[in-house]
Amino acid sequence: MNASFQDYDFSNTKSDAFSLVPDFETLTKLVDSQLSATVTNYYEIKRALWAEVDKVIKINECKLYSYRTGYTGDPFGEDGVMWSFTYFFHNKSLKRILFMSCRAFRADPAQNLSAEQIWGDSCKKSSLE
Repeated sequence: MNASFQDYDFSNTKSDAFSLVPDFETLTKLVDSQLSATVTNYYEIKRALWAEVDKVIKINECKLYSYRTGYTGDPFGEDGVMWSFTYFFHNKSLKRILFMSCRAFRADPAQNLSAEQIWGDSCKKSSLE
């Protein structure tokens, strides 16, 4: 995770932050339920997504793990994150780990506003001084 989120330090993350996912069906239900609610036409691309994952890591040969967020200083609990998921697919025989992570951020209504629109009259006054 340090390689994927270079601004964060996971070196002190304890083993209890990870849990074994019992099977691929459970994992796909969890991922599909999150993505189908937020990604337009997810059901049209989900088959291709899982086919690509399988091509890279051979899902049936993997142990699956989830990362439980909520620890201080991780990117999954920062301000604006509505939900997130993080899974690891470990294929010991291929000596590979696939890291799958997704975060959904709240839309910030101030994001597309000018400073004047956000601060109103106080912005105008300070620019006149």
